[in-house]
Amino acid sequence: MPNPRLSLALERIGPGDWEVFEQFASEFLAVEYPALRTMAAPNGDKGRDAEIFTIDGVSKVVFQYSVTASWKTKITSTLDTLKRNFPSVSTMIYMTNQVIGPAADELREESRRDRNITVDIRDRSWFVDREESYPQRRVASEDLARRFVDPLLSKRGVIDRISTLTADESKVAVLHLALDSEDQATDQSLTKSCFDSLVLAALHDSSTNNRLSLSEIQDGVALRMPVGKRGQVDALTLSALNRLSRKGPVKQHKSASAPEDTYHLSFEEAKKLNDQTAKFLLDEAALDAELTVAVRALEVPTELREAQLTEISRQLRTVLDETLLERGESFAEAVETGEPFQLSPVAIADKITANGGIHELDSDAAAAAIMHVLEQPSPQTQSHLRRLADAYTLFAFLKQTPDVQKVMLTVFSEGDIWLDTTAILPLIGESLVDDPEERHFTILMRAAVDAGLLLFVTEGVIEEVERHLNLAVAYGHNRTSTWTGRVPFLYSAFVLSGRPENEFLDWQRVICGREQPLQDVSDYLADEFSIETRNLLEYSDAASIELRGAVQELWNATHERRRQRGDYGADQGTRSRLVAHDVENSVGVIEYRRTIGPSPMGYLAWWLTFDGTAMKMKDHLRERLGPQAPPSPVLSPDFLTQLLRLGPLRTAIEQDLRVQLPLLTDMSVNHYAPRDLLDLARETREKSSSQNERVVRREVRDAVNRARQQMGPAAVGGVRAMEDRISASIKRQSRE
Repeated sequence: MPNPRLSLALERIGPGDWEVFEQFASEFLAVEYPALRTMAAPNGDKGRDAEIFTIDGVSKVVFQYSVTASWKTKITSTLDTLKRNFPSVSTMIYMTNQVIGPAADELREESRRDRNITVDIRDRSWFVDREESYPQRRVASEDLARRFVDPLLSKRGVIDRISTLTADESKVAVLHLALDSEDQATDQSLTKSCFDSLVLAALHDSSTNNRLSLSEIQDGVALRMPVGKRGQVDALTLSALNRLSRKGPVKQHKSASAPEDTYHLSFEEAKKLNDQTAKFLLDEAALDAELTVAVRALEVPTELREAQLTEISRQLRTVLDETLLERGESFAEAVETGEPFQLSPVAIADKITANGGIHELDSDAAAAAIMHVLEQPSPQTQSHLRRLADAYTLFAFLKQTPDVQKVMLTVFSEGDIWLDTTAILPLIGESLVDDPEERHFTILMRAAVDAGLLLFVTEGVIEEVERHLNLAVAYGHNRTSTWTGRVPFLYSAFVLSGRPENEFLDWQRVICGREQPLQDVSDYLADEFSIETRNLLEYSDAASIELRGAVQELWNATHERRRQRGDYGADQGTRSRLVAHDVENSVGVIEYRRTIGPSPMGYLAWWLTFDGTAMKMKDHLRERLGPQAPPSPVLSPDFLTQLLRLGPLRTAIEQDLRVQLPLLTDMSVNHYAPRDLLDLARETREKSSSQNERVVRREVRDAVNRARQQMGPAAVGGVRAMEDRISASIKRQSRE
């Protein structure tokens, strides 16, 4: 199994460490090439750091050691130098600590074809894969890891790396919560697993020569969670110590002469911890690299130097960590109060502005870079972000109470969820995504069903979906400048997926036909997503006049604003129907669950929506109805995804489905697509029309994603305020 300590050591070698790397690489090569000769000399090596000794003195196989990130330039210049100085060379072996992989395929082929030199690139993975092949290589690897990595794995190193929290002991606690937060669900209570992590955090630097007493460990745990009665914390700490001592990770030393038993991590646990921490730091480096890539893709006024990019990425990383921490705190607060929360790009941009901004970036662009990494992380970063999010969430609970499991048991473990149109349209739109693993909201709904939750929509929502499909068909027949209002979401999703527009009607007919379209939509949702149709009118109609009036007032004002700005034309009848549907959902759920559930998050009926107005319902009802106002019926997708990962439902979800749960469920970028973005999709499809259909779709999606990433998510700063920037970005891209 690859050694993360060696990977991290190689990753941390910098330009000033070239001699260390040269010695390390030579140790690896010596067992394979006994005739290896180092050629470094004060007057230059003429393009080779080492060569294979030959009797006739003619160099045929040479080696180049390099730690530069600009590996392509280095290899090309080395080949040119070799061709001039050693025309007999047939093979050049390039040893580097960088990750190159298949990125050098074209360069290798070019060298073989144009220079008649075979280039053998041995990058970071080559060293890691062969660490255990010879004792000499194991010793060299251990020396390198001890020099570059072990200082980072100590408590001090962890404290320096985790910058979000202010308390040093809290940083170590978050690390251990993240290390123990694997993508697997167990029946062990969260309280036990959290205290196991806190005890291991207290013992982080312990060894047989550095043991801690029970009271020192209890003090260390108390420092990491300054809430709860000290007696309760100490008892839970002792219980965790006893549990860990029986299982083996912790060793207990009893002494008749000492007043207390002492403890330390076992050798095996310390080694495991080092490997896990090294892997954690590698994942951290990968996350930082993805933030840098996201910044490079943004449109900024001036070209950024490397030092500026590094500083920007560092600041963005701090904001990202703060966002995950606040998300965890919001989840913990929602369990107690029922206050819905949803991760918002606008909130991230506002936070950046409030903190004084990011070097060389405006707040919208900075938020765009963070959102891009959260929405489209690599598999490695996606897993790391999930573990961080879980760790921050558990840490947030521990700041409120030592008994996390007791709190989580107040959250519903079964229930009925009604979905709003704002949730149904993304589900349908995601069916256009070719890769099932990228259908994030669909995965969330599948996990909810897998956990035993029942999903419903009202006939009002069915009507809105069917009307939306009709509107999309109408837009497809009349794509002219005379069209008023937004481009229908499902039509834009179809075009931006890379599909030809003349096939939209065929796709729409899969969802509903002409004879019984409402029934067709209902059947489609039931067949594809296990969402049944069930009305709430009997409950909403039975509500008090005061409650109905307060909710109707909220939705009347909201839909009037949307009508005036042209979201669905000037039709008063449409506005009235939409208000009625929202009142049915929100008031209906309130009345349906009025006598059910012991706590705000213990209710067995919910309304899941992305609508920003719904998120404000609790405050509106309290303002209009006073302290007796009912709790909000709203369930946010962000709350649901975190609940399915950590709550009592987690053990009911299949492992493969659970690890795919999205970190981010923000859909604002999808609900509004400027026409220029659709024009770009059309132009790209026309340019690629001679290609295979799969290639054409990929070209369209890539072009659209580049344009979106350059300007950032449409929700940042308001979707309409961004349209001019999007249009300008697309026009510039079209000219390139």
